[in-house]
Amino acid sequence: MIEDIEFFSQLVGPSGAEDVAIRAFREHTKALGYESSVDPLGNVVVQVKEPDPGWPKMMVSAHLDEIGFVVHKVEPDGYLKVHRVGGINDLVIGGQRLVFLAEDGSLVEGCVGVKSRHVSSDEEARAAVTVDDAYVDVMETSAEAVRDRGVDVGSLGTYVGPFIPNGDLIRGKALDNRVGIALLLEVARRARSAEFRSGLTLVATVQEEFSVRGGVTAARAVDPDIVICLDIAIAADTPESRYLGDVSLGGGAVITRFTRGTSNGVIPNPKLRKYAASVALSRGIPFSYGTLQGGLTDASYMQYESRGVPTLDLSFPIRYAHTPVETCHMADVRSVADLTSAMVTDIPEGFSLARG
Repeated sequence: MIEDIEFFSQLVGPSGAEDVAIRAFREHTKALGYESSVDPLGNVVVQVKEPDPGWPKMMVSAHLDEIGFVVHKVEPDGYLKVHRVGGINDLVIGGQRLVFLAEDGSLVEGCVGVKSRHVSSDEEARAAVTVDDAYVDVMETSAEAVRDRGVDVGSLGTYVGPFIPNGDLIRGKALDNRVGIALLLEVARRARSAEFRSGLTLVATVQEEFSVRGGVTAARAVDPDIVICLDIAIAADTPESRYLGDVSLGGGAVITRFTRGTSNGVIPNPKLRKYAASVALSRGIPFSYGTLQGGLTDASYMQYESRGVPTLDLSFPIRYAHTPVETCHMADVRSVADLTSAMVTDIPEGFSLARG
């Protein structure tokens, strides 16, 4: 999976401009022998197997997009002013390299300007550059020159960040959630040789970082009985984050028991959550429980489709989320792959998620 993660994480595909990632995901699933479809929003649906009569239809999803920036002004002297697309952290903006998608699909690279320390007051030197204050230097000297390169108001971009492996640890941009896309491919790969009676549909969604609603149309079309959403869990193993809990890199898959953002969240179906834990225990798959206060996944809105869908966030721990240096552990990624695939194949006949 590490090759898939490196390939997909290096693609430029912020929310609303995921086309290169859409094409790549479809090509990869086709190489595995699966056909796919794309809805008008850009969600990719891969029908792996229809359920046998009386068995549930399971949907496993992950989002294709990444956080980014949108140009809202091109200054006369060629600098760009930008707004955030998704949860950009102001603390890491100054000096970052960014790349923007030109109209012809080419890439225009720039950097966020930083006032030299030599001429900065102590207060200025200690202050973070905010997105609203930032300007991006694309090494052009006029607005006309910038526009000639295909960048204008509304152009979308994201971070530049190399992929760096070190043993089982990996670091780079957009691991949220291109790791999830690599996991979808791994589940598809394993399904080719597995025997199971439940249905399985894989969905790669768009615009999750923008609105957390892009995948709703796909969930509506698939009409699943169960949704498993593959996304990040915030690691609590760095000096400033240990108060958050016990989720750590190398600890295995995270069965997320509660998420809550500003407008929504997921409290998973208790029977589905217990089923996930029982499969992990029976298979010897490392896992921990986690919660997330201040974040959402696609599952938050997918769960309200149709009659209401039992939904579970199944996560991999990540450090430094929404920065160009997101960091994960491949052992955790493998645990999520093992658990997701096992939940599909091990589901018993007559399995009920009825409440009450």
